[in-house]
Parts: sequence; C-alpha cells; structure tokens
Amino acid sequence: MKRKMQAVSSNRSQFFAPRGIGWSDGQARIWLVDAFKQENNKDGKLDERLRWTLFYPQLLADFGDKTYGRNWEWNNNEAWFRKGSRDYYRNNEDYYNQVNYRLVRYADILLRYAEVLNELGNTAQAYQYVDLVRARANMNALATAHPEIGNDHDKFLERLKMERVLELCGESVRWEDLKRWGDLNSQASVDKIALRDPDFKNFTVGKNHRMPIPQSDVDNNPNLEQNSGY
Repeated sequence: MKRKMQAVSSNRSQFFAPRGIGWSDGQARIWLVDAFKQENNKDGKLDERLRWTLFYPQLLADFGDKTYGRNWEWNNNEAWFRKGSRDYYRNNEDYYNQVNYRLVRYADILLRYAEVLNELGNTAQAYQYVDLVRARANMNALATAHPEIGNDHDKFLERLKMERVLELCGESVRWEDLKRWGDLNSQASVDKIALRDPDFKNFTVGKNHRMPIPQSDVDNNPNLEQNSGY
C-alpha cells in the first residue's frame, strides 16, 4: 500500500489570521500601512509590497483585492499580516500552506550588507545594495527618493531602519534589529518606539532585552549569574 505524504510548510496563515478566521496570535500595527504610503513607486502608485504584506481595511480600495474572508472581525484601525498567508490558494483548511517559509531572504542579506558598509564609513557604497531591494519593488533609487541623506551615516541608518521595516516586516527580524541598533539601550529610544508600538511602554531598559535564566539552572550552577532585573 502506497501512502501519499504532503509537507506542511507553515501553519502561520492559521495562527496569524484575523479574528473570525484564525487564531489571531500575531497582529501588525496600523502604522505600517501609513509607512508604506509615505512613498509612491516609479509609476506614481502605492508601494506594491503593501498589497502582499498586510490585510487592512482599505486593501480593496487601494488595490482592488477581494480577499478570502467574509467574516473578519477587525476595527478600522487594525492591520494583520498577509505575508505568508495563502488567501490566493485557499481551497482547503489553513493548516496546510503551500507558501514556503523562508528562513533567510536575499533582500535581508543585501540590507544587512548595506548596514555594514555604512558602519565602516562606506555610506556611498552602501546605496547600491539598498537600491537592489528597492528596484525589485519598483521603487525609485534611494538617492533620488531621499536626497537629504547624502553621505551622512546617521541619516542613512535611520532610513535603512525603515527600508528593513518595509521589506521584512512580519519575518521575525524586528527584535534582533532593535537590539543590534542599540534602540533598546536607553529610555529615550524605547519611548520613541513605544509611540508606534504601545507594548514597549512596559519595557524596562536593562532587563527586558533578555529573558530570565531558568531559576533551577541558576540554583544548580554556582558559576551562573541571573540576568539583570530578575
């Protein structure tokens, strides 16, 4: 007897789906929609990445997409992750997902390399790697869209932070980014993040950037010191 096996690449679409369809374990912030709309593409239209990244109330009006749900439960100021979903494949339950889960994307590598070059003082060389990502999305070259950056390290980094948000949001890199940039190291920078992400209002600097070490491990190892704040 032959047995046919099917690989389940991801059940993210079930767990991250809006209320009324899935378990709603992961929800996007509405400010992401506004971030995508700050800059039009080369054709003068909305950034096409928005269409495939988020479910949000104006999706039909902005792109004409009639998405799969008819019993969605959301408010006008809510957004949900579309990236990794399978609404355009939907003909069975969401525990089977034909969309591969990508652990590392080339765009992530390009943006990280641009960040490294900027940190090494090679800001002018870093532009080309950001532009490779923007070109795929039909966006204008970075120097054309944001001439105010010039060769300024800090301005380039601030823009790169947004470039990573637009390209990679919903791909589980945000927390690592914030830690790497040092944005969790001061109350001022955490307060700035909390303006858009209210969960950070409960963030304690010097503590919450790490989880506690299990107390049983600390008790069993006299050379192990508990993380600060726990």
